[in-house]
Amino acid sequence: MIGHLAKAGMSMTADASEADVVIVNTCSFIDASKHEALEAIYEMSDGKATARKKGQKLIVAGCMSQRYQGALPVVEGAKGRVELPKVDAFIGLDQVTNIVPVIHKVMGGEAGMTEFLAKTTTFIPDFDTPRFRLTPRHSAYIKIAEGCNHPCTFCIIPRIRGRHRSRTVESVVKEARQLVAEA
Repeated sequence: MIGHLAKAGMSMTADASEADVVIVNTCSFIDASKHEALEAIYEMSDGKATARKKGQKLIVAGCMSQRYQGALPVVEGAKGRVELPKVDAFIGLDQVTNIVPVIHKVMGGEAGMTEFLAKTTTFIPDFDTPRFRLTPRHSAYIKIAEGCNHPCTFCIIPRIRGRHRSRTVESVVKEARQLVAEA
């Protein structure tokens, strides 16, 4: 997602009070991560409510959006049903490649909260997916597969991330070569 933002000429800041758009990328695999995501969303929406920056928008992305699609902005929290306040848009796992148009739509003042979610996920990054390195120059992560085909009763991953799919060997090698050349 950051690679798409950088490619579009958008800049990031570590200070949410300076941001035009705050994106909370969520996890929903275990309860602790879900609660952490909810806390971050509330923190950012509280900041938005006190006008950290006039017109600031809040987008919730990732697994929690994907898992609770159709039920948002309400999720089951530690204290029962929790409503997510002041969220301008929810995007799912397949929509990270469309983050720039989503931001433009949200910043354009489209009325109300918007969901950008697909029923099932099929996206997997490829060698041509824009990257923004967050690692030191001497290391980088390369995603080679996504999803899972094992419907274990204790695990939500197949329902959130979709069926297992792998990148081709050629795609992985090409990305590795690109990363080495950039180092």
